[in-house]
Amino acid sequence: MITIPQVVEEIIQRQPFLIDMINDGLINHSSLARKIKPEIEEKLYKTVQLGAVVMALKRLKKNLKTKLIIKLPFSNPDILVRSNLMEITAPTKTLNKVKYISRLHSIANEDNLFFAITEGVVETTIITSRDLKKELLKVIDVDNVIAQYQQLSAITIKLNKETVTTPGAYYQILKILAWENINVIEIVSTYTEVTIILDDKDVDRAFSVLKKKL
Repeated sequence: MITIPQVVEEIIQRQPFLIDMINDGLINHSSLARKIKPEIEEKLYKTVQLGAVVMALKRLKKNLKTKLIIKLPFSNPDILVRSNLMEITAPTKTLNKVKYISRLHSIANEDNLFFAITEGVVETTIITSRDLKKELLKVIDVDNVIAQYQQLSAITIKLNKETVTTPGAYYQILKILAWENINVIEIVSTYTEVTIILDDKDVDRAFSVLKKKL
């Protein structure tokens, strides 16, 4: 039979920011208990006592402190900012991949320009310098474009190899941006790098907060 603590944990786990506030002691347990009590009763098909919900929240807080202690495998990482970028997404089957993507990559390497390509199941996204826009449009027919963004910048964070086996490492990075209400348009990662694609207007603030908190 499902219990009050189980339902409480299920509700809280759906809200990452709420987990952080509970862990930091910023939430009044009684107020939160009153808010989630109706949902608990709906799931359990019975009336529950407010005190039982408060107790479940207090116990959950102790468990969260243990679960959320994430020792990041990097400190003060190298952070590189690139600007003047654009992104285009199109159906993979419509791309002239073999001939033109290879040429794009070569041009980008020769001129030290940013170039990243992510191929999904049915669509492909290319992120590169706006200087390559004309060449890029030889790869992608405008009529087939699913989405495109022109005023972009990239923040690349250099990570240790241990990051790949550290649960929650990327969450810690993205949480910093989310708390600052900074939108992430795209994420591109390799073994020891994660690149975050942002709107130009957000990049200065994003760089500042990441540099301060990582």
